[in-house]
Amino acid sequence: QLAYEAAGKNINAEAEKFFTQAAKLYEGVLGRTDAATKEYKPDCYWGLGLIHYFRGDRLDAIKAFRTLANDYPKNPNAGNAAMNSIQMINQLIEIGPDTVEMRIELEKTILVMLKIVGNQPEALGYYSTLGENYIKLSDMVLEQKVAYIDKAIAAYGKVPKTDALYTYAHYNMLDLEYEKLQATEEKDLDATRDLMGRMLRYGSFCYEWAKRGGGNSEKNEPTKEELGEWGAQVEFHAWILRYDFLDGKDKA
Repeated sequence: QLAYEAAGKNINAEAEKFFTQAAKLYEGVLGRTDAATKEYKPDCYWGLGLIHYFRGDRLDAIKAFRTLANDYPKNPNAGNAAMNSIQMINQLIEIGPDTVEMRIELEKTILVMLKIVGNQPEALGYYSTLGENYIKLSDMVLEQKVAYIDKAIAAYGKVPKTDALYTYAHYNMLDLEYEKLQATEEKDLDATRDLMGRMLRYGSFCYEWAKRGGGNSEKNEPTKEELGEWGAQVEFHAWILRYDFLDGKDKA
């Protein structure tokens, strides 16, 4: 506690002294395998996370908090620990550089958070964030592009039709299927026709909803402008499929 109070002012020699002592104690407990120390290990990971954070060792802090959340998901601090990790990773990504390493750290941490929240409503937001993260990875790791696109589609697919996020998730799923098709050398014509049909139906759905004024912002439903943008983008890609891949292969 003295270390945290000192750190609240500034990291100085006195604070560093307490940090070093506390970290040594925490690591000593974590290195033991006897039953007597088992119940104290979550608190040790929490303490190490704080020490690393105050020292500015963000990646070590992320890993300490995530280990707590992953290994002790029922611990009262598990949710906060996972959230701390997610927030720190997002801060590092925002500051830059946005690297594959940080994106993989984010993937690991969101999966841990999903293990904690289970089927609670907040899980849907994490699935959406996970999908966005896989989209980034698909652009960063080109040799695994299709694999990450598949992961993104699966993540967005966890959002049910009854949720306010579904229209956005559905937009991303269709866009990803289109991108995956573009990246595939051998085009499956039946799959292309099926995707084109679903894209056109989605565009029509967005157009009709936008014409009625869009969704309820208080319920986090899409705005008229968002519906117009998503619908237009998906319909545009549908017609690219029609003329670039199906022209001459369909009767209509």
